Amino acid sequence: MVIKARPGKRNGYQVPTEKCSGCGEIKRVAARIDGQPYCRQCHGVPKRVCDGCGLLKVINICSTEFGDLCIKCYQAPKDICSICKEFRPIAVRDLNIATCYKCYKAPLSICYYCGKLKPLAQKDPPLCHTCYIGPPKYCSQCLKYKPLAKKDPNICLDCYEPPKHQCALCGNIRNLALKNPPTCPSCYSKYRKKYGPENFKQVLASLAR
Repeated sequence: MVIKARPGKRNGYQVPTEKCSGCGEIKRVAARIDGQPYCRQCHGVPKRVCDGCGLLKVINICSTEFGDLCIKCYQAPKDICSICKEFRPIAVRDLNIATCYKCYKAPLSICYYCGKLKPLAQKDPPLCHTCYIGPPKYCSQCLKYKPLAKKDPNICLDCYEPPKHQCALCGNIRNLALKNPPTCPSCYSKYRKKYGPENFKQVLASLAR
């Protein structure tokens, strides 16, 4: 019987390391979230809204000058913003015009879950800040490591079937993008585009009566 040596430092095995997306240090990878490596300390750490980019991130530093910053905003070049005229982390620089993260308006995208046009908390799959409920975990249905739609028990976005209701505008039984009045994602996008983001909810309320 041949006993094979267990992989370890004593046997010359070196555990692969990468730069952690949370703390920015070279460490062993405990998990990957949205394809980004995280060390054991940063994985599972509660995320907070970064004062730099406005996204839910692992906070790297709490600064009295810039607020709570993720690793990306903490390492971002600082300059005078062309809009607020403050010395802050720069999000976009175009033709020598610098715009900080607070003044920069992130492009809107359709949320994978609610179907609304919103700024995203994560890109893959695209989830808005309302629908994003935390880092991926193992789904109790498919047993795969995915972003969750529901907790207790953990159910991923692909396995979860939200309750369907009748849309007050088209009459179809569908998932709702708006509860009051009950509006499906198709009607929500249609009337928002037609009447504008400031007036379409009043139009929906009048049509649903």
